[in-house]
Amino acid sequence: MSTVANTPARVASDVQRKGEASLWRDARRRFFKNKLAVAALVVAVALILTAIFANVIAPASYDYSVIGDALQFPNRQHLLGTDSVGRDFLSRLIYGARISMIVGFSVQAIAVLIGVSLGMLAGLLGGWVDYLIMRCVEVLTAIPGILFALFLISVFGGGLRNVILAIALVGWIDLCRLTRAQFLTLREKDYVLAARSIGTSPFQIATRHLLPNALAPLIVAVTLGIPSAIFTEASLSFLGLGINDPLPSWGKMVADANSYIRVYWHLGLFPTLLIATTMLSFSFVGDGLRDALDPHLNK
Repeated sequence: MSTVANTPARVASDVQRKGEASLWRDARRRFFKNKLAVAALVVAVALILTAIFANVIAPASYDYSVIGDALQFPNRQHLLGTDSVGRDFLSRLIYGARISMIVGFSVQAIAVLIGVSLGMLAGLLGGWVDYLIMRCVEVLTAIPGILFALFLISVFGGGLRNVILAIALVGWIDLCRLTRAQFLTLREKDYVLAARSIGTSPFQIATRHLLPNALAPLIVAVTLGIPSAIFTEASLSFLGLGINDPLPSWGKMVADANSYIRVYWHLGLFPTLLIATTMLSFSFVGDGLRDALDPHLNK
């Protein structure tokens, strides 16, 4: 009797797993056919590796200063010149990549922890839990994210940790809404109803059936959220409310270059190009993932 009762759920589970495998296999094939997305992925991986091995790649420490070498143009000793206090500009750009990657990935990790968890609760339980969570989301949505981050940093001060927390506290909202929408759609699927009919707990339904099938849009959202977090950090640092010296930040390096931009053009050009390159590479990767994971593109 038990075997017969469990057969529909087992069949549904097998069909689900086969469908998931086919989805990811086809998505991988479509992604690598997108030449722009693959090129962007190579650039993004290069930036990540640069951040990881910054202390090996950089010719000098990011805070090593020789006042006598201040404001030099690119030369043989300093390939990209020096800043206003004699620090090697190439080294600071390389370590700036580490700061940007730390901010981008840390913000998304915190946003996933908060947003996905609350979205799962809202979409799975519904009722007053859904009502309470969505009202909080609507209130926070009404406040511009950059202004709320500025307020938090003004209250608690700048620095790497506070910048990450401030951006993450406004970056989880979209993930929460997306997760809730996915759960509301998926919880009426046949394999979920079959699992519920044999007494599977809501937690197991959420983690074993709903969340794996909601991963595709969430991965895309996280990938697109990384450049958004990096750009927000650069904006805050440009305004003088982000990363504090001596840690290098591309946004702060652009702000510091304002006083010398007419003569020492390299001080503003190189960090601006790196911000733009990082934004474009992760954005193109996210767009490629979105196209690859779109089930409507299956042939």
